[in-house]
Amino acid sequence: EIIADHLRTRKRAVICGDFNFDATQTFGDWHRASPRYGPKELENTKMRATLMGYDDVWEVVRGPDPGYTFDGETNPRCVRQRAERMRYDRIMVRGLRATAVALLGEEAIDSSGIKPSDHYGLVVDLAATSEAAQGPSSSANRGEGEQPAASAAGDAAQ
Repeated sequence: EIIADHLRTRKRAVICGDFNFDATQTFGDWHRASPRYGPKELENTKMRATLMGYDDVWEVVRGPDPGYTFDGETNPRCVRQRAERMRYDRIMVRGLRATAVALLGEEAIDSSGIKPSDHYGLVVDLAATSEAAQGPSSSANRGEGEQPAASAAGDAAQ
C-alpha cells in the first residue's frame, strides 16, 4: 500500500520483486487434500485491490503458463520441498504494455546442478502506451499508441 500510494501520481510505474505469495495457491497447499483458501481469499486477490490499474506482466504475456519462480521440481538443489512450485516473484506495471517476459537463472552454474538462486529472476520487455500520457492506465486499450520498448529485470540472487 505504501508503494502504491507513493506511485499514485506517476503516469507509468513498475513494481517488481519477491511478493512471497502465489497467484493460485497459498503456502503449503501442495501438502493438503484441498486448498486452504478459496480464490477470493488469496493474497493475490488482495494485491489486485491494492494495485488497481496495474497488470501482472506474466499473466498478460504468458496467460495460463504457471511461471514458477520458486520451483522444487526444476531447482531441487536450492528448494527443499520438491512439491513447492510457486510464482512468488512478479513484475507489475501501469502505463506500460509488456511485450515479452521470461525466467532467468534456470541453468545450472556448475556440474553439481546448483542454480544461481532458489528463485528464478524475471526479465520483461515493455512498450510505453499513449494512455499513460493521459494518466494512470487501465488494461482496456492494450497495444494502442506504442512507443519504443524498454527492459526491466528482477534480481535472481536473494
